[in-house]
Formats: sequence, C-alpha cells, structure tokens
Amino acid sequence: MESKLKSVEETHSRNLASVFSQHSKEIEEIKAHASELKEGELDKTAQQEVQMLQQAMDDTMQEFAEQQQAIEKEAEVRVHRLIDTLLKVSIDRLREFVFNLESPVYSNTDIPTAEYLGTMLEKVSHLSTQFSTTMTDYIADDMRGENESGLIKTLIELSDSIGNLFSNVKAILRDRKDDIQEILVEGSKDLAHMVELFFESMLSNHLMKLELHERTDRVITGNINVQEVLQSLMQVVEVFRDPGMKTSVSSDELGSILDKELANTQAAVEKAAGLLDSMSTRHKLEVQEDGSLEVNEAIISCASAIINAVRLLLKACIDAQEEIVSREKGSMSRALFYKKNNRWTEGLISASKQVAYATGILIKMADGVLAGTNTSEELIVASNEVASATAQLVSSSRVKSDLMSQSHLNLEEASKKVTSSCKMLVTKVRSLLLTDESPKTVDYSQLTAHENRTAELEQQVEILKLESALSHARKRLGEIRKFSYRDEGS
Repeated sequence: MESKLKSVEETHSRNLASVFSQHSKEIEEIKAHASELKEGELDKTAQQEVQMLQQAMDDTMQEFAEQQQAIEKEAEVRVHRLIDTLLKVSIDRLREFVFNLESPVYSNTDIPTAEYLGTMLEKVSHLSTQFSTTMTDYIADDMRGENESGLIKTLIELSDSIGNLFSNVKAILRDRKDDIQEILVEGSKDLAHMVELFFESMLSNHLMKLELHERTDRVITGNINVQEVLQSLMQVVEVFRDPGMKTSVSSDELGSILDKELANTQAAVEKAAGLLDSMSTRHKLEVQEDGSLEVNEAIISCASAIINAVRLLLKACIDAQEEIVSREKGSMSRALFYKKNNRWTEGLISASKQVAYATGILIKMADGVLAGTNTSEELIVASNEVASATAQLVSSSRVKSDLMSQSHLNLEEASKKVTSSCKMLVTKVRSLLLTDESPKTVDYSQLTAHENRTAELEQQVEILKLESALSHARKRLGEIRKFSYRDEGS
C-alpha cells in the first residue's frame, strides 16, 4: 500500500510541476509582451490575462492539494479496514479456541508437561507486550499505515500462540476430571475473554473517538489486564509442575542443570544405541526356522533410525539453545539469562528428561518384542512417546528461536527426521500385527437370515465389551496422569 501511495504521489507531483511550468511560461510571455509596450500604454486585457492565468494556476494547485489529501485519506481508511478485519478475525478465532477447549471431541495432541505449558504462557505474555508496542507505534503515527506491517505480524503471532496454548491445555486435561480442570478451563476462558476485549478496544471506530494520549492509555490498560490473567494461569499450572523442580532448584542453578540434563540425555541416547547394537547381534543368533530374522532386522533397523535421528536432534537443540543465549543475553551473564527466563529453561529441562526416558523405554520395548516378553502394541506406544517427547523439546526451544536462523532450521529438520522414523517403526509393527492375526474368514452370504442376525448381535455385544474396557482403561490412565509429574522419590 505504501508503494502504491508513493507512486500516486509522484505522478501527481509531476503533473503539478508540468502545469505550473506551463502557466509560468505563459505569464512570463505576457509580461514580456506587456513590457514592450510604452509606459502608460499597458493593455488592460493583458493584465486581465495575467490575473486569470495566476488564478487558474492557484486553482490547479488547490485542486491537486485536495486530491492529495483525498488519496491519503483513502489510504488511511483502507489501512483501518485492514487492521479492523484482522482484529475481528482474531476475535472469531479466540471464540473458536474456547469452543474447542470445551468440546468433547477427542484431541490428538500429545500430553504436554506442566513446564512446557508454562513456557507457552510466557510466550503469550511476551507476544501480548509486543503487540502492544507495535500498536502504540501505529497510533503514534496517527494510524496512517506507515507501521502497520509490524502490527499485523504481532497480531497474528499472538492469536496463533493462544491457539497453541489452548490446544495444550485441553491435552493436559484430557483424562483429568477434578476441580483443577475446572479452574484451568475457566482461567483459559478468562484469558480468551480478556484478549477479545483488548482486540475490540483497538478497533478504529473506538480509537478514533479518543485523543492521542487516551488511545495509548487504552493499549497499556489492555495489555496489563491480559498480563494479570496470565499470571493467574501461571499459578494454576504450578499444580501440575514437577515438585522436585519446584522446590529443590533455585533460579541461579537452572543454567547448569539444563547443561547437565542435555548431557545426560545425550548419554542416555548413546547408551540406547549401544544396547541396540548388542540386541542386533544377540537376536541374529536366536533366529529360528520360522523366518524371524527378517522381522528382527526390520524392528532393529527402524529403532536404529530413531536413535540416530534423536542424536541429530539433540545436537541441533544444543546449537539452537546456545545461539538463543548468545543473541539475547546482551551484557547479562549466562546464569542471569537463564534465571531471567526460568520458565523457558525449566521447559527445556523437563523436555530433555522426557526424551531420555522415552528413548530408554523404546529400546527396552524393542528388546522385549524381539524376545517375546513385550507386545508389539507396547513398542508402538514407546515409539509414539519418543515422537511426543522430541516434539515438546523442539517446541520449547522454538519459543525463543529466530525462526529463520540456520540453527533453528537444522532443529526443525532433525525433528522431522525423528517423526518420520517413529512413523516408520509404527507402520512396520502394525503391518506385522496384521500379518500375524490372519482372521478366520466367514462367508456371510451362505448363512441363513437367523444365523446372520445372531452373528450381528454377537458382534454388537463384543463391540460393547471392548468400548467398556476402553472407557475403564482411559479412566485409569486419567488417574495415573494426575501423579505423572512427581519424582520417583517424592
């Protein structure tokens, strides 16, 4: 829009200069002609021509000035409409987030840690302040559209971050039915409502009625209200946090603990890789005549691909983390930076622990499946756990990453490799399950009507039994997850 307005201004300026030059030339010619006449014999007609041309030039300049004002006003109105439209779309999205939060429809989002949820809240807080800053800059320019690009960017990012937060809130409460669930849901709804009021107050038809200082005050007040709700939500999330992290770790120690946990995770992955190598040798020696070598090699190959992908991801995560610290700490010490950004640091620590744990479980399950002591379903769950843990590690890092930096791009690429490797293992195991099942084939067309009806009723009974068992299993899972963030010694 700025380039279009500039082009129009340049065109009008050239036209104005051309008209002005032409009229000036005509006036000078008439003046020169008049000067040739004898003194006292100046033709009144010539004087009138000069006056008429002067008036015509003044009128033309006035017309161009009015056209210029009209163009600027039109551009200003268009910018207002654009910002208003984006604000209204963001408000609609907030309402959709609240609807989805309370919807009984099952969410496929992996269960996040409480530390990761805290990181998401911190990101929303940061983006709300950024939106307020760009909105203030926009208002300071008299809302003429010279700084609207930054405002649009922060508005979209803030809306997206709230959607991500709500998705994770729903996931963490998926199997939890108690007072804490209600408090967290109501707190999330309060946040959406407060941000909605903030966005509504920024609509042009509201702001244009106010003086400049009143507009700025409204932005500041809106952000303060949002920050207060976010702080209340932070306190609720504390209930879900790891008690060991909450009580025994000071903010000053976070940096060294993060380094230690990342190193421990790398060591756990290397240990898993060593176990995988020994498994490969051992199970090759245990091959039987039923052709299990092919199955063993397929599972070991997929598990090995996951381990290698996790190795790359951890290295990329450490590189990205170091880049973030060096870019943002400024004159602060490394320890002070981690202390100031304790939520983000705790999120990384928690996610790193999850990766180490999930990787170890994956190798144990793979070994158990090959030895016949664990089921293929257990291996699928373990693989999904690795994918979930690495996704949270990447998401925690992404909160402060420069999304266009090479280290972040490497991190995203490594994350994709982990995900694809886990999917490959799940696909392979499921194909083996289908091969092993070999269900009995029944030709229902050969049955009598009574036999068909009986078979139908029996199948319905079996489905009801399975659904009941699934319901009870989910209830037990919910009870387990209430205590899933405790340390083993707590």
